[in-house]
Amino acid sequence: MSNLSLEKKYLRRYGIDSHNEILADISFLHVHIPSPATQPPCSCPRPAALPSCAFRQPFCRHKNAKCCDKIKLLMKIYLDVCCLNRPFDDQIQDRVRLESESVLTILNHSKAKGWRLLNSEVISIEISKIPDNDKRRKVTLLSTMLQSHIIVDDDIEKRATELENLTFKPFDALHVACAEKGRAGILLTTDDAFMRKASQCKDTIRVRIENPVRWLMEVIEE
Repeated sequence: MSNLSLEKKYLRRYGIDSHNEILADISFLHVHIPSPATQPPCSCPRPAALPSCAFRQPFCRHKNAKCCDKIKLLMKIYLDVCCLNRPFDDQIQDRVRLESESVLTILNHSKAKGWRLLNSEVISIEISKIPDNDKRRKVTLLSTMLQSHIIVDDDIEKRATELENLTFKPFDALHVACAEKGRAGILLTTDDAFMRKASQCKDTIRVRIENPVRWLMEVIEE
């Protein structure tokens, strides 16, 4: 069975419907979702590094901390602009449809699953450069589901420069730097070249980079 056929099987198995049905079901496309109230940072000791699986975030181990009545594993997800574009790309190809449905499923289930979707100044800038006015408007609207807006600072610029020196493209380098700054457990992209470069530099970058279809299948299996 081909990878595409296997991925289709998984999407059907877990109730992920056709692209048009999902688009019709996402009411947040018509409503601005405000970001949740800012919570005070936890002052408890945290692990020095991300777990090897990169699915779970470093979390508070101090059970008596006031800000951590219960230990919660909050998954932080960074979707690049390729992902946000996918639902509005030409859906003729099977791969594009699968990636579109996976992105929309992740967005739809983020609240119920306790996933935090990271936004960044880089995402906003890249969206603003989309030449098609209608597509830019739709992608901007979809991006209102993202939270925890990360502003590019000196540290991010320095880190992005380091990644560019490893031959990452400028925007890809900035996305990685922002995802690392936001302590993302996963950075999702549909850009094969980006993923290949990330695979080559996996010992250098501090966030896992994966295709949304493959990542969603792994999470479902857990």
